[in-house]
Amino acid sequence: MMYRERWKGALAMGLLWTVATFVTYYFLLGDYMNGFGLWTILFVSLLLLVCGLAVYLGGVMLLAGFNTMTREERAQYNIKEVTSFMGIFLVLISYLALLMIIHFVFFTVFIAAVLVMVIYVNVSKRFRAST
Repeated sequence: MMYRERWKGALAMGLLWTVATFVTYYFLLGDYMNGFGLWTILFVSLLLLVCGLAVYLGGVMLLAGFNTMTREERAQYNIKEVTSFMGIFLVLISYLALLMIIHFVFFTVFIAAVLVMVIYVNVSKRFRAST
């Protein structure tokens, strides 16, 4: 399984996310938001982080579409590349979700990142299995 070879990377991503979140709260978010709104944003961001780490560790069935594919269709994809890319992307998106409450620019960056990711995943041959 992939989790055996990737657990150190997942731990590093989780620790970096935690440090970045505390630094962001201390320097930026303290003046912007208090109470329920902050906890809601932190919960959503943490949920995205957990999903990202689960995908990074090999949870390909958490990705939309993979759980409905046949074995032959799944064989066309390089599962290791897909889980690595999508796991890291979800961790980055979780931090962008936290930053969206600071300024509208981060919301624009969030939408742009999602659009670029969707286009890249559909156009790139990186995720196709070599046959």
